[in-house]
Amino acid sequence: MNDLTPRGWKLQEIHYISLDGWQTKHGERPMLRTTALNYSTMGRGLLELMRAIRVLEISDERDRIYSLLGHPSASYPTKTTIVLADYSIDLDILYIRFAKRWLGRTKNLNIISSVHHTGNSLDTEFPSWVPRWDVPGPCTSLDHPTLRNHAFNPQFSMIRDKLRVRGVVLDEIDYCSPIFPEEDDGNSWLEYSTRIWDTLMEWELVDGYGSDTLQAYLETLSADAPEDGPLFQASDRAAFGFELLSRSNRRPNIPESLYTVWKKNS
Repeated sequence: MNDLTPRGWKLQEIHYISLDGWQTKHGERPMLRTTALNYSTMGRGLLELMRAIRVLEISDERDRIYSLLGHPSASYPTKTTIVLADYSIDLDILYIRFAKRWLGRTKNLNIISSVHHTGNSLDTEFPSWVPRWDVPGPCTSLDHPTLRNHAFNPQFSMIRDKLRVRGVVLDEIDYCSPIFPEEDDGNSWLEYSTRIWDTLMEWELVDGYGSDTLQAYLETLSADAPEDGPLFQASDRAAFGFELLSRSNRRPNIPESLYTVWKKNS
């Protein structure tokens, strides 16, 4: 379908990419677009591209940053690249240096939405607030308000490798579950999931939005990944959780009829 009608959200997208260093010019020639104009096709920000290539294999992990230094965001607004392509420095040093300079240039904490760690990376002295671009994982950008350069001005400072941020306490975390091993040897996931269930039952912890213990348990297993449809209609996540509970001799608190059907089909 040809889209010839100007819309306000297209102007908003042009505004977004201008904040990332892209330049736009007014053209005299009329142009026909046959595809939808959206943010992903107009030009991604540097952090978005770095998140996208996390899943790709690469011979030198430092090139996850160095290969994108030609992006407008990498030299905006100072006209000099945020880091130099120096292959003599270690990978961890590069990640920390990039994160510090990004914060210094942008005065924005959006880089924190790119943080994803494994158990191994958390066990080291590597700063937990610095993204590891060689660790693939789900990340959600939180930096898309209507006027993102005016909507929020976080107050933060850096002392060596520590990031200090001034904020507001909205809630407190009562329990932090252990990180599941990347590979299951047949018992690892069962042990970890059983520990989570027992803790939820003992403390009577519930989901912050008022769901019951079972809902909190299933959302913990899936890192609260969205699922289409009600919990028991889109049943993949529930079936996985029920199977772990069954193997650990735990009984989920669900209606007897539903439990009977599940046991019959499991």
